This record gives sequence, structure tokens and C-alpha cells, in this order.
Amino acid sequence: TNDVWVSTLHRVIVPTGTNDGAAEDADADADADMATQVVERRQSVAFFVNANGDAVVEPIPTCVTETNPARYEAVTAGEYLMRKHLASMGKDI
Repeated sequence: TNDVWVSTLHRVIVPTGTNDGAAEDADADADADMATQVVERRQSVAFFVNANGDAVVEPIPTCVTETNPARYEAVTAGEYLMRKHLASMGKDI
């Protein structure tokens, strides 16, 4: 979007709550960690997808104007993924 729209920070927060049974236990006051427990079991599944390596990635034309010129060069998805991979390994791009 040529920085017209900013993506949302994605994160998972494990829901927690008070363990009422532990609060009644005299020893529980000594250990604050015992007073908090996971309320619900939560499972996450990672899903990874890659674009066609030959697909050109570039700013959306309606997000490029005279006052907001293209901030990023066009690149194929394959080139972009390879750059990210090499950078993660500390290699020159």
C-alpha cells in the first residue's frame, strides 16, 4: 500500500484468571504464581504460504501519487523471500 495503510501488530496473549481453589490454600499466598492459572486450553496452528516466485510485488497503483511516490521498488516474490532468508542468516543481500 506504499505505507498508506499500516498493518496491525499480530500477537497472541494467553488468557489467565484467578484460581479460586489455590487462593483458599494457606500456602498459595506464599507463591503468587499459584494464584494465576490458564483459564482455557489454547492451541495454535502455524500456517505459512508463499506467493508464486514469479509474481511481481509492488505498491498498489491507487496508493502511488505525485505527493506520495512509490517508496519501494518492484521485486518478484522469489527475490524478496530470498533476500529475507539471506538477511536472517546474516549474509549480504
